[in-house]
Amino acid sequence: MRPAPCGRAVLDPFSSIFARIWRFVAPFAFGLAAALRSS
Repeated sequence: MRPAPCGRAVLDPFSSIFARIWRFVAPFAFGLAAALRSS
């Protein structure tokens, strides 16, 4: 795996995928955290 001239170019696809996954998972994560804290 050769180093890219710009780290942003390598991380950008991963960050977009992570953002999409986080947007989908975040509500469940926060809901679960709230349920655990209230119990």
